[in-house]
Amino acid sequence: MAAPTTVIFTSFSPGLSRQDEGMTAETPFPTPSSKRRLTLVTPHAILHPAICRAMPMNNASVLILNHNYEPLNVSNWRRAMAMILGGRAEILENGRGMLHSVGRAWPIPSVIRLNYLIRRPLPRVRLCRKEVFRRDNHTCQYCGRQSHNLTMDHVVPRHRGGEHTWDNLASACPQCNRRKGGKALDSTNMRLLRAPVEPKPTGRYLFQPYLDQNLEWDKFLQGWWE
Repeated sequence: MAAPTTVIFTSFSPGLSRQDEGMTAETPFPTPSSKRRLTLVTPHAILHPAICRAMPMNNASVLILNHNYEPLNVSNWRRAMAMILGGRAEILENGRGMLHSVGRAWPIPSVIRLNYLIRRPLPRVRLCRKEVFRRDNHTCQYCGRQSHNLTMDHVVPRHRGGEHTWDNLASACPQCNRRKGGKALDSTNMRLLRAPVEPKPTGRYLFQPYLDQNLEWDKFLQGWWE
């Protein structure tokens, strides 16, 4: 009897770990900037090391779709190939050429679709410093200066009861952050360029960091959660 095939999802930090069949509404949604491990354990889906070394695109990204074509996650080509060879997924887009070995050739996937459905809640953008800066287009929300040297400011300071939420966080350059200090916004001469809100987790927004190098993904991301 063949050993069972198991797909193990290791969630982003903070998050939970559970097998795909056991995922529930509490499972956090992945963001493309996070580091997530998607591992296929099966005796029939191990790629020979010589094949892996011969492949020049070791870090090529692969878009993983749910059985209903919902965008799920991004993996690398090795893990995607393991899922395909293990019968867990099918290739929808090649886009990477062919992987050759002695007497065998495989198409290198760019987009794959799972052969089973994972049920999960609607996605949300994870609240973190990197995503706040991305929402604000790396622009200080007080002076309008665009920079990669930004700080995350609580509009209503924490010691005044301000919460660590999307609508109370804004990107600020170090100069504006020092100027505002721990004061409430209405006690300064400073104004926000726009009210901070939670970003809408559309397919294109969630996977935007990958689109420049993977233009063929766009048609699979259009319309999701818009």
